[in-house]
Amino acid sequence: MYDPVGERMLQDTQDYRHATWLETQRHNREVEREQAAMRGLMESQARMDLARLQEEQMVAAQSRTLQKMVEVFQKTMAKGTAYFEEGAYPAAIAEFKKAKDDFTSGEIRALGAALDGDDRSLFSNDDFLRTTRRKWEEISPDYYYNMSLASLQNKDFFSAIASASPLIEKEPHSWKAYNLRAKAEIRLARRDHTEFPERIVQDLDASLLLSANQETIKARRYFVQGDFPHAIRFLELALKEPIPLPERIELLEFLGDAYIATKNIEKALEAYELALKNVPDHLQFFEQIEILRTKRGDILLGAGREEEAFAEYRKAHEVNEKNPLCFIPEANGGAAEKQFALGVAYYNGTPAIKRNWTKAKEWFLKCAEKKDRAKYLLGWMHEQGWGGANKNLTEAVRFYRESTEGDGRYSAGLLLLKGGEGLAADPRQALECLRYAADHATPKLRTEASFKLGTLLSEGEGVERSFPEAFQRYQFVADSTVEGVDAAKKTMAAYTIGVWYLEGRDGVPKNLTMEGSFKYLPSAHRAGYAQAKAPYARLLFEAAETYSQDKKNEVLGNYTKAADLGHAMAAYRAGELYRLGASGIAKKRALAKKYLQIAVDHGVKEAKASLEEMNSWCTIA
Repeated sequence: MYDPVGERMLQDTQDYRHATWLETQRHNREVEREQAAMRGLMESQARMDLARLQEEQMVAAQSRTLQKMVEVFQKTMAKGTAYFEEGAYPAAIAEFKKAKDDFTSGEIRALGAALDGDDRSLFSNDDFLRTTRRKWEEISPDYYYNMSLASLQNKDFFSAIASASPLIEKEPHSWKAYNLRAKAEIRLARRDHTEFPERIVQDLDASLLLSANQETIKARRYFVQGDFPHAIRFLELALKEPIPLPERIELLEFLGDAYIATKNIEKALEAYELALKNVPDHLQFFEQIEILRTKRGDILLGAGREEEAFAEYRKAHEVNEKNPLCFIPEANGGAAEKQFALGVAYYNGTPAIKRNWTKAKEWFLKCAEKKDRAKYLLGWMHEQGWGGANKNLTEAVRFYRESTEGDGRYSAGLLLLKGGEGLAADPRQALECLRYAADHATPKLRTEASFKLGTLLSEGEGVERSFPEAFQRYQFVADSTVEGVDAAKKTMAAYTIGVWYLEGRDGVPKNLTMEGSFKYLPSAHRAGYAQAKAPYARLLFEAAETYSQDKKNEVLGNYTKAADLGHAMAAYRAGELYRLGASGIAKKRALAKKYLQIAVDHGVKEAKASLEEMNSWCTIA
């Protein structure tokens, strides 16, 4: 029998099931779309993270390379400055030029990339080049100032002016820049016997405006303007002040010239004679000595004092005879001292001899058997590739090792350690050379060699380890008071010695006193050496543990210092002392909670119980 109601109910049920199935399918599709969208979002985020990571790596690589470029620049500039201080102005100028070339060339950037193992393609992008240019703008004033000053002393006045001009553009508020250019312009005009150009006065005015009333600048200004009475007044004032020797000699010559202009002959003679007493008997000053003697001779001759005048002319001629070119006959006859003097003259360059490394090398080779210093310089020339030959590290090491000078052995040791460019690394021979240098080199290089020895003997790379000797060498560096020693090396040596004393390892007895770890680790920590932080905290803690009970305040002081450096047990002990109080130590709840919390944060279980107990007291209170 047909049941319409039941059939309708069945139909409704089927429709419901179908609708439910459709809804389920729709929901599943929505879920799939959401999941796909999420996967796409995650993939996009991953790509962005990867791109950001690659960019950060690139920036870090660029930063490392740029830092290497700056370090190379600074080292070369320091070398040039050392030459300048020795009076070897041509050598100083060569080093300053090399510093600039190294920084601004693409080769040093490629070198930095290779040292880091980075992809060199990273270093050709515009961002890095812009950063490099900005860094050059930041450090270049040092280059221009040194170049101008060295060129001025080397009597290359055009180069001095050319270097001072960009310095003025970069540092328009530097009185030294204007003063440098003015000095070069004055000397150029005096050398060529031309009138002083107006721009000298403008530079001197700018220099005066920016400086604190420099007498020397005022003296020059009046001198170039022909106001000799005022020039004399300020020259005499300037000469009463402590000023560098080359400038003192120059001002005395100006004073003599100003006295001549005012017809005061005796005062002029006195000024020139005083200048001569200040001039060193050095090749770089021979031309100046000759000029001053000739001026005195001219004055005396004009005053009718012929005998005195001819005496001055003879002295001027004697200066010429000191010219190294006059040594050639004796040098050709085998005189080692004269051969070496000629080699040095060609090596550095002098007012009379143009720098020529090929000739320097020839003369050094002739006297090498008798002059150890010649062997050292030959080694250096082969290492640098100077003197008409390609760089030859094998020959450089040979000359360095034949020299009995400790400095030469140090250079040989460094080359033998790293090898390269046709020279095989030989740590054993390097060790031998460094040991000799550490005992015989100049004080600064003795310290440098001792640090290298400490590192080599403690690490044992290519040589047998010797901790007792490594300890001795590091201790020598840490205790060194020699000026110019790399502060980072002294800090590293102090850290190493301090840790060995702290741990009592490698044959070094444990020593926490002021004669041991407490002498060295605190200095490394004060120098900001990050790795010294944890050992220093441990030292403070262990030293506090050795104090007797009647030194509670000292114990507490050590605990709190160590706790502030992150030492967990020291924080716990400090917290307990402040919590309980003992032997004159007042209870201080706030400090107790502070240090106990530090200990809890570092996982000290005992501290957690003490802190919970204190908190319960606070709650009850």
